[in-house]
Amino acid sequence: MRILDMTITRGIFCLLAFTVPSLGFSQIEDNFSDGDLTNNPTWQGNTGNFQVNAQMELQLNAPTAGTSLLYVPTQIADSSIWELYFRMEFDPSTSNYLKIYLQSDSPDLPAANGYYLLVGESGSEDALKFYRQDAGSSMLLAAGTLAGVASNPEVRIKLTREVGGLWTMAADFTGGFNYAQEFQVTDAAYGSGSYFFGVQCVYTDSRKDAYYFDDVRVAELLPDTTPPSLVAANPVSATEVDVVFSEPLEVASATEPANFLLDNGIGEPAAAVLDAVDKTLVHLTLANPLVSLSNYTLTTSGLADLNGNLSPTESTTFSYIEIAQAVQYDILINEIMADPDPVVALPGKEFIELYNRSNKVIDLAGFGFSNGGTPQVFPSYQMLPGSYVLVCDDSNVGLFAPYGEVIGLPTFPALVNSGDDLSLTGPAGDPIHFVSYTLASYMDNGKADGGWTLELVNPLSPCIGEANWRASTDSRGGTPGQPNAVLNAQADETGPELTQVIASVNNPTQVQLFFNETLDKPASENPAHYLINNGVVILGASLLPPGNHTVLLQLSAPLETRTSYEATVLDNVTDCSGNPIGSSNSLPFVLPEPAGPYDIAINEIMADPNPVVALPDVEFIELYNRSDKVIDLKGLGLSNGGSPQVFPSHLLQPGGFVLVCSSALEDSLASYGDVIGLPSFPALTNTNGELNLTSPSGATIDFVIYSLASYKDSGKQDGGWSLELINPLSPCAGDGNWRASQNLLGGTPGQPNSVLMAVDEMDGPVLTRVSTSIDKPSQVRLYFDEKLEASSAAVAANYSISNGLSVVTATLLPPSNTEVDLQFDKEMAPGTIYEVIVGTMVADCIGNESVTTSKLPFALPETIAPNDIIINEILFNPETGGADFLEIYNRSDKIFNLSNLSIGNLQAGIDTTTTTIDKDRLLFPNSYAVFTENRGDILSRYLVKDENALIENDLPAFNNDLGNVTLFRADTVLAVIIDAFDYDENFHNPLLNNVDGVSLERLNPNTQTQDKNNWHSAAASAGFATPTYLNSQFLPGQPVADDFFEISEPTFSPDGDGYKDFLSINYNMDKPGYSAKVKIFDAEGRLVKMLANNELLAASGFLRWDGDTDDGAKARIGIYVLWIELFHPDGDRRDFKKVCVVAGKL
Repeated sequence: MRILDMTITRGIFCLLAFTVPSLGFSQIEDNFSDGDLTNNPTWQGNTGNFQVNAQMELQLNAPTAGTSLLYVPTQIADSSIWELYFRMEFDPSTSNYLKIYLQSDSPDLPAANGYYLLVGESGSEDALKFYRQDAGSSMLLAAGTLAGVASNPEVRIKLTREVGGLWTMAADFTGGFNYAQEFQVTDAAYGSGSYFFGVQCVYTDSRKDAYYFDDVRVAELLPDTTPPSLVAANPVSATEVDVVFSEPLEVASATEPANFLLDNGIGEPAAAVLDAVDKTLVHLTLANPLVSLSNYTLTTSGLADLNGNLSPTESTTFSYIEIAQAVQYDILINEIMADPDPVVALPGKEFIELYNRSNKVIDLAGFGFSNGGTPQVFPSYQMLPGSYVLVCDDSNVGLFAPYGEVIGLPTFPALVNSGDDLSLTGPAGDPIHFVSYTLASYMDNGKADGGWTLELVNPLSPCIGEANWRASTDSRGGTPGQPNAVLNAQADETGPELTQVIASVNNPTQVQLFFNETLDKPASENPAHYLINNGVVILGASLLPPGNHTVLLQLSAPLETRTSYEATVLDNVTDCSGNPIGSSNSLPFVLPEPAGPYDIAINEIMADPNPVVALPDVEFIELYNRSDKVIDLKGLGLSNGGSPQVFPSHLLQPGGFVLVCSSALEDSLASYGDVIGLPSFPALTNTNGELNLTSPSGATIDFVIYSLASYKDSGKQDGGWSLELINPLSPCAGDGNWRASQNLLGGTPGQPNSVLMAVDEMDGPVLTRVSTSIDKPSQVRLYFDEKLEASSAAVAANYSISNGLSVVTATLLPPSNTEVDLQFDKEMAPGTIYEVIVGTMVADCIGNESVTTSKLPFALPETIAPNDIIINEILFNPETGGADFLEIYNRSDKIFNLSNLSIGNLQAGIDTTTTTIDKDRLLFPNSYAVFTENRGDILSRYLVKDENALIENDLPAFNNDLGNVTLFRADTVLAVIIDAFDYDENFHNPLLNNVDGVSLERLNPNTQTQDKNNWHSAAASAGFATPTYLNSQFLPGQPVADDFFEISEPTFSPDGDGYKDFLSINYNMDKPGYSAKVKIFDAEGRLVKMLANNELLAASGFLRWDGDTDDGAKARIGIYVLWIELFHPDGDRRDFKKVCVVAGKL
């Protein structure tokens, strides 16, 4: 009972009865278009709970859950028809349901006698159910389709009763008029007479306004005397025509072919079939096919309806247009307005033009158009053979309507001015036409700037690609809706060519073949049509959309790097027009490797091309493959601080160059070699900038910081000259590795740099010097010979300091990344020498670590006093093309910072030229520093034992015959002279015939600088100069013994085993200037070797005999005598004899 009480509480029964005053048989027909319930007919019952809504539907509008009804009395004939539309915006149930009372003998419908339809029950298989009600008791007579009204039903019903009580129920569950029979049942318990028609609803509060009704009709079912009439003939295919009549037909007449006749040679159909469901529809199968784009007349006669009414002879006409399925290239993108600004004469909006090059009628419904994004779908549009249609944005259809047929897309893809990829696809996504255009496609730089369309030259050659496009020559800027101005329709008879072969970096089991034309898909996807040497097995071949000019080969095993392959395409492969491949069908290739850090160098930079010297007025960079790999540039990025601009695929061979610039200016550099155009090439700043070349994952491949100082030539830094990398094999070398081009064109794009000096570098970073300053007593700066890797250089634990100092922080100094500042926990103590040790974990920019630690001393510098530092060696007359140098020596026990020194050239007491030492550098006791304007020249000509002590710095001009060099401090009000030397070429050894390239050495640092006897020519045995180390003529005091020569190991065995392989003859002179002759005789007194012939000796040193003879032979085993003659310019002459033994295995 409680359940019943709950149901009553939540739901109210609603009865709706429709009444019409009865005079004989009365008919109910109301679509509620009068907007009320009071007139024609007048509705009774719970009228306040209903309304006619804005859609002119009767709608339940109860205030709360409850029971409401409307009813109307009517006369029911023996043969009657009931029609009604209803909608319930919920899933019916036992709490929310509907009863439609067809006839009830009382307005108290739930208790009356009659018939009703029920909508709503438990479960999910609700069907229309037909009940007889006897004094309120219901009996199910028939049921319709299961689940037909289970979910949000919207139904139109038609129910008839014939004499004898045959009930027939039909319904359309979409609310339309396509009725399908639900059931037939016979029951004659209640016949004709006075009854009520009504609707009863049960609803909860949430459904109190969710019942809708319309198109109510109750009428007498009258006898049919009207014959069927011909409504229409609709062609389905070339051999099928559907014929529609006004009412259901009788089977025999509808299936008689003779009752149908078509003109234009078609005749009677081969068969006529009445539709199994819709009896108003006859399907004709023709004996002769219809012809597309033709008109036909169908004549019918003798068709009977279900009551036997025969139709007269009737005719109807129809047109047959065969809608064919489009295949690739049936429809072409024929014209493209990518950049309408500035306007020439056409509307200033983007559009494309399509052209039907086939002989088919093609419906564009479902076609897609895109430029890389989601395809924009076409509406239905039947495109006739040879016709054109423009496609644009919906909002611009009116602008293009004067030019012909137009299709508007809701979101027309924005076409990129500089270049884009356009795809036209069929309804299933199948490719129809693909176009890739660039600014080069215009073939007219003036028109590429905008206002002109791109037109397809030859629609009969859709395989050609970009070469088949050019700018319109029509004065309006294009030819929308008309044949193209550049049209040249000639049949394509040229086969495709294989243009490039690229193996995949990421997948070595794949190879891509690139062709200059679009290929035929079936022929190109047969793996048997391709060959690769070296035993490579091809498993599959795929033609890659959307361009269809690239074939992807799948291999059975990975390719090997650094192996030469050749791909061959057999002549079975054809272009999309069927032309087989020609003789250009084989190309070599290799498997590229990914670019690692510094594999590719930014090798040349044209940051400021104006004023032009001789190269094009184009900013560019040049990349150089410094590795031994073949590298695919695809996916690499180039930036100058912004978002990287991504490279397309391009194979860069080992040692190869490629230029990179804006794609709009690519043609300007084409004559200089390979060029890659980037749509948004980074703008290079003239004065300074940075360039970052990155891998697809964002890792640095090369990084360059440049400035005006990088040119090292003030005359070239103002523009027109490129910056060139000096040594591409040393990417960590920094700014010192760049200078202005020396080529008269202003640069060397695509060629080896004019300043090239390639020297391989594989060592880790070396600590070259340490500097301190008096005003920063708790800090030291370290200088390295190359750029450092940031993470390791900034680790304080990678550095250690002696004598109780600890490193608190380590800071790598940009932008050079060659200097590191160390901050200590306390200040340095004056007079204390410390040592910094750099661990092997500190790496250079390409990850090279030093094998051993680097260590150098440092201390707080002191003030330089006169003669603390002396002039120790000078080269003032170098060989032709050579450089001067000046060596200084710290003879004190103090440490100095050389940045406090200046170098002058005093002539007659006047400083004619002065240069400062611009390097912040420490000079320790008993240490050397050598200054030159060309460090590389000195290194190439002389032995330099301490390269860190060789400093490139400006020097005063040194005369070749005589002159002056002065060291002084310029950090005081009055300059303090530290040392000065007036040199003269007469200080050289008079026995030297040529003093070019021979330095003057100081003999004793403790003797007066200006004493000419304290200077002498450097020894020949030392290479005529000793920069950065002890002078060859150094003479600290007198000889310690009378015997000038000594052989410590007189027996030696020149057999190359590393033990006593040569004879060492040590000497120590009593004064400089001796020349020597050394002759070697065998035991028989025969001369076998002239070891020295008037050779100028150093003050001390040694001579070496390798056990060879003058004729290049090896000396025999035995005793040998050395005869030594000494000569001195002052007339002193001495002779010596020494004995040695050449030993060996017997």
